Amino acid sequence: MMVVSLDYQTKETTFNGENKMSIMNCTEFEKLENGKLRIKFVGNEDDKIEILEMLEKQGSNSVLMDITESHWTNSWAVFPDADVLGQMSNCPVICEDGSVEDDGSNTLYGKAWYFPNYMIIGEVDEIVNTGFVDFELWQDFEEATNFPNPYIN
Repeated sequence: MMVVSLDYQTKETTFNGENKMSIMNCTEFEKLENGKLRIKFVGNEDDKIEILEMLEKQGSNSVLMDITESHWTNSWAVFPDADVLGQMSNCPVICEDGSVEDDGSNTLYGKAWYFPNYMIIGEVDEIVNTGFVDFELWQDFEEATNFPNPYIN
């Protein structure tokens, strides 16, 4: 039997008594003066190895959600695929705040950034290889803006 616990004070995950940093806490968001959003890797070498193993099994979109979980569970909105916002792109989008409504639509508030090079290099690969990745400013939603999800009737 495996026992997993997370200490929210130290951000350490314990697997059967062995301490490991939680993958969901291995990134930080930083708003840059040039308008970009930087996702920085703050984990250790074991976290990099785990992320690379996850990439082999799950693909970049799923891993992006995993390594940014501590952000999107605390008001940020992370969309691994812009097409759920009705955009004709599969690039990931990150917004300062957002919510999924009862009807399946998505509401964004504040600044939103996207990763335009998603077809050339994976954003998670870039984070692991260079220690960070920069997302370009897409739009500043000064008022709540709703995007119907095209996949829900």
